[in-house]
Amino acid sequence: TTRDVMPAEVWEHVNELYLYTLEHAEKSIGRRNRHAFLEQIIGRCQLINGLMMTTLCRDHANRFIKVGHLLERADMTTRVLDAHVGALMNEDRNPNTADPLIWASVLSSLSALETYRRTVGPLVERPEVVDFVFRDGSLPRSLKFCLQGIRGELQPLKNNRAALKILDRSRRSLSRFDPHGAGRRDMHSFIDKFQGDLLDLGAEINGAWFLSEPT
Repeated sequence: TTRDVMPAEVWEHVNELYLYTLEHAEKSIGRRNRHAFLEQIIGRCQLINGLMMTTLCRDHANRFIKVGHLLERADMTTRVLDAHVGALMNEDRNPNTADPLIWASVLSSLSALETYRRTVGPLVERPEVVDFVFRDGSLPRSLKFCLQGIRGELQPLKNNRAALKILDRSRRSLSRFDPHGAGRRDMHSFIDKFQGDLLDLGAEINGAWFLSEPT
């Protein structure tokens, strides 16, 4: 089913990536080969995404690929932040001079460091980083950008009421969150609930448009 809606070039690169992982994954677990293997995976995925963006017909297949892409991106953005929050926002830990470097590495992992410095400023501080990654509407990896993009794709479809309700609930929660006043537990609680909303949204999309009606 997927092959029929994909341009031939996209399918060929997906197949080549699959064969590459079969050949190299097992021997790339060790530290020596891991970085080169992951660079290949990232580069080939970016190539596939670029091909789809420039060749795929703007129909429902493209619409749902974009929705899935944005769902996955929002989920991974929250996971990247959550992984650092526990270490960097421990109430028993005093901030030190390394913190800006670590938060800068968080932005780098999201390909957002240069954009942050251009948009917010040269000082990399925790509240501003969290606010930027959560609520900057022009950053492709921000939660706000992802939710807006998903809503834009689902809005024209029929049977979208339940999905839009979950989306709007998440958007309201995001707009109310205060990164300047939030502690470690507040951050973790918010991220945990947000990820739960993403799971609910994915399940609703699957049920509304992909699962067949029971006979």
